[in-house]
Amino acid sequence: MTRLLMIFIGGGVGATLRYGISIFCTKYFSFFPIGTLIVNLLGCFLIGFLTETFSYRIVSTELKLAILTGMLGALTTFSTFGLETYHLFKQNNLILAVSNVLFNLIMGIVLLVLGIMFSRFLFAR
Repeated sequence: MTRLLMIFIGGGVGATLRYGISIFCTKYFSFFPIGTLIVNLLGCFLIGFLTETFSYRIVSTELKLAILTGMLGALTTFSTFGLETYHLFKQNNLILAVSNVLFNLIMGIVLLVLGIMFSRFLFAR
């Protein structure tokens, strides 16, 4: 039961962060779904960094679940990414739709690797 509660709390934090980032970005970048791109890239970096960091530090299973499953699971919005890409295609914005796919996927993987490398730089001795 404690593990479910930790996932629930982490999910609330991640969803709130996602909402705040999306609202902020939509205010300034309404032509492109930059908010979703930012949370997906941030989520990729953080999951890489934290997963690697947790391999160097003793962290409880409950805390890992709260952060990785709860917070990052709610923060990253891959389903929203799919819907926004669909809408760009539907609006005949082929270049923006393809750009959205490429930025999210390629930069997400690059930032995941950078997160792992950053953690190793900080903690691997």
